[in-house]
Amino acid sequence: MSANLQEAVSRHQLEAVLPEYCILRWHHALLCAVYATLFLFFSYLPVSNWRTWNDVRVGSLGQDVANLVPLSEGIRHFEIGQGGSWVIAKIHQIGGVELLSLTFAFVQLATLACWSLVFYRLTNKWWSTFGSLVLGIGCIASLDGLTGQTFGLLAFALLALVLVSRLPSMDTELSGDIEEPAWSSARTLDWIGISVLFCLWANLDASFVIGLALMVCFALARAIELAVQHGVKAALADHEFQKRVWVLELAALTTLLNPQGIGLWKSLFWWPDNPFVRSFGGWSPTTMASIAGVLVFSSWAVFAAISRTRKPPAFWMITLIGLTVAVAVCSSMIVWFAPLSVAAIFAVYGRQPQPTSHPADTPNDESQRPLRFVYSLLTCLVIWFAFSFSPWGSMLLGGKSRQESQLIGPRMPIAARDYLR
Repeated sequence: MSANLQEAVSRHQLEAVLPEYCILRWHHALLCAVYATLFLFFSYLPVSNWRTWNDVRVGSLGQDVANLVPLSEGIRHFEIGQGGSWVIAKIHQIGGVELLSLTFAFVQLATLACWSLVFYRLTNKWWSTFGSLVLGIGCIASLDGLTGQTFGLLAFALLALVLVSRLPSMDTELSGDIEEPAWSSARTLDWIGISVLFCLWANLDASFVIGLALMVCFALARAIELAVQHGVKAALADHEFQKRVWVLELAALTTLLNPQGIGLWKSLFWWPDNPFVRSFGGWSPTTMASIAGVLVFSSWAVFAAISRTRKPPAFWMITLIGLTVAVAVCSSMIVWFAPLSVAAIFAVYGRQPQPTSHPADTPNDESQRPLRFVYSLLTCLVIWFAFSFSPWGSMLLGGKSRQESQLIGPRMPIAARDYLR
């Protein structure tokens, strides 16, 4: 065996063992490094959100909380998201504050990963996956602890991922029009997934109404487009519109599978002291000079600039308008507006087919072909570093655990400190 051939064999021994799908590119390694950094950031955030400790208290009390409120017969009270409080209380009971911190980091990372998949599905461009980094930076002030809303944001991202999975395949010929998700071709697994998602969502957090509002926009957009082009009768008889209405009805029905039953929907129409409004932070109008106001203005500016050359789809247009109104009356709604605004921008930008590589572009000489698993190994190294420097990794590797002051931070409510003692 010649010296050149021996060198080529020694350099590519790993390629003979690992399959092709293990080959990663430099942008995969970069994205992994970004997510590793976000994971470490979320892992070291103090567990000082008062909503987290309120969920721990309410979840540990269980059904006994009904005996504490109302204080008089004339005051109405309704607890939404008892399942979320119960889950958070169990997490604290099993692993204490450290497990609360770790769960928060994993759930936030899973949420951003789902949005990265949504953005990639809309554009088929690898750089669009970094849109989740924009979400993490833009909404960092609202992502400060494990609450029922944390699970709701994950469910919201999963819902968007299911909807965009109904987009046409990237292998098909793309037309000049912007594609919208088509539910008429949905699989049985998609229907089951929507049902299970909303059933769990309604038990975890009040934000399931935002998911239902998104489904309403999904059906309404189809009806408006067809009514404008072909009339109302054609819109009502459209098979795609009927499928969207059916999945909306199915999602609404599955929300009844909760301990309160129909009482959950009755409380939606309470006024004043609406429990849903209270769950979202109450009425707190957004000022234009605030961070939320700047984000909304910037999103609409980019969306309008891209829409000059391409017609925006009705679904994303209606969704953006509805969430803009929601942010105007409640500044905390920015965590729901931000991901959908980025998705709408990517949807208008459109998806372009990736150029196909030709055999002539690949070097034939094995000795000159670069190593294909370099970035795969680098990605594994980044994951190992993220684990090693995380709080749990430090403890498993023989390091010291964090002190109580580092876990809860200086902004922890006094009542929560007394509860831990």
